[in-house]
Amino acid sequence: MPSVTSPGIGSGLDISSLITQLVTFEGQPAADRLSRREAGFQAQLSGLGTFRSSLDAFRSALAPLKDLSEFGGRIASSSDEEIFTVTADSEVAPGDYSIEVVSLAQSHKLSSGAFLDAETYVGTGTLTITTGGNTVEVEIIDSEATLAHIRNAINDADAGVTANIVNADDGAHLVLSGTETGKNNEITITVSGGDGGLSPFIYDPVGGTTNLTETQAASDAEILIDSFSHFSETNIVKEAIEGLTIELQSADPGTAATLSIGLDLDQARTLVEDFVDAYNSLISTANQLTSYDPETKTAGLLQGNSIVSSLTDRLAREFNRTVTGNLTTLRDLGLSISLEGKIEIDANDLNLESVVNLDDVLAGNFNDVGALFADNIDGFAVRFDSLLDEYLKFDGLLDVRTDGLNASIERINDQRESLDRHLVAVEERYRVQFLALDSLISQLNNTSGFLGAQLANLPSPAALLGGK
Repeated sequence: MPSVTSPGIGSGLDISSLITQLVTFEGQPAADRLSRREAGFQAQLSGLGTFRSSLDAFRSALAPLKDLSEFGGRIASSSDEEIFTVTADSEVAPGDYSIEVVSLAQSHKLSSGAFLDAETYVGTGTLTITTGGNTVEVEIIDSEATLAHIRNAINDADAGVTANIVNADDGAHLVLSGTETGKNNEITITVSGGDGGLSPFIYDPVGGTTNLTETQAASDAEILIDSFSHFSETNIVKEAIEGLTIELQSADPGTAATLSIGLDLDQARTLVEDFVDAYNSLISTANQLTSYDPETKTAGLLQGNSIVSSLTDRLAREFNRTVTGNLTTLRDLGLSISLEGKIEIDANDLNLESVVNLDDVLAGNFNDVGALFADNIDGFAVRFDSLLDEYLKFDGLLDVRTDGLNASIERINDQRESLDRHLVAVEERYRVQFLALDSLISQLNNTSGFLGAQLANLPSPAALLGGK
């Protein structure tokens, strides 16, 4: 009897399809269960990513609040910016000053007598130029002894002066200008060596020789601050009032303009508003991640996850904490917590006898507001940041939770591999069983055929009876 070499030939059954369906039927529930678990873990990972982003945003809003200088902003203004402009740092106290610009600081300017033109030969030697305590020697050689060459040599020497040639009706004049203003930056020029042709450029009042003409004296700026005189080598005055930089634009003796310094209340309010917005955004994200809609039966990605609810509870406790100082709570700024857990500004807080207005607090307790947030120990921004660090730092609470979820997903992958191996064995068992069945049916079919043929060859009853 021939053996069966292909499944189903002996029985006529689609054995391969039957085996596939049976294996699928046995493995599908477990595969679906693993997929559902993995989808749940992946959803939690996505939720933790969203939660981390919101924590990062809140922490960024806390960064300037931890810096006390951010609350020290000053606004400085001039009543006449054509006379002077002003800027202030956080150290200067608010106030008003009367400023009169008597004179501007000027640089020293000297001019030579007339030469025929810029290419006129002048002479050789060494020019020794002194200005502001700095001395530079400029050597003039025969091949570079024209007026133009001398101008270029002075400019190349970086001697604290600039040289130009002015062509007037009477000829070409070499004009020297100091690069710095102030009396201490007067120019002195002496000549040595050479053919003596450089003597027209000597300017040495102490030595008694002034061959150059002084067209503008070196002078300091003079201003009157509330009638007190102050002199400055430059037109940018920084030493008159500590923390103020006054830039002089023009002199107007006899005319006083007002310099005003005020607190930058808008900057401080913006810092508080940014803090509130970031806090509320974090709470909105947390509420969304942990929500559940009974109508749609839809849960947030972290619904039931304790890491979110734990943080929001701790944030609320920090908000309600009391510290020492002129301002002791965030409620003293006019901040309060709504029923949804969000911060409101200037809301009617039932815990207070009257409504507290943030602008009024800033105007009356400006420095205390900064201390309430930025104090190194009790500052709210410092404490909030420390709390967030437990979650955001390397190997912090979020990292631990994320690593745990990733490990769970890895275990699911291992379980899938184990399931695949099990189903391979199941398939092989089914294949052996069905091949045996197929072979048996084939044998039965052959036996049935043989018996049928034998029975067909038997004489009929009538033939047997007729034979008698």
